[in-house]
Amino acid sequence: MSIEIIPTGAALGAEIRGVDLARLIDEETFAAIQRAYNDHAVIFFRDQHITPPQQVAFTRRFGESSSTSSVNGGAWQAARRSSSSPT
Repeated sequence: MSIEIIPTGAALGAEIRGVDLARLIDEETFAAIQRAYNDHAVIFFRDQHITPPQQVAFTRRFGESSSTSSVNGGAWQAARRSSSSPT
């Protein structure tokens, strides 16, 4: 599978072309995708037609995910409490 990685030109981000996420992705191609993610912090794939289970299977290849919503929500709540407390 031949892929193309196109930086967005912004501070971060790259588009990846030539990959069909609905199909099995070989190790070499996935390694290139992972390098692009590590290099650009944000990657996107246009015009993909995948099911939710296919999306989960793809993202699991990056490793176990962790939810930051509780961390960010907790930080937001803490900031909110401190800004609303009387001084």
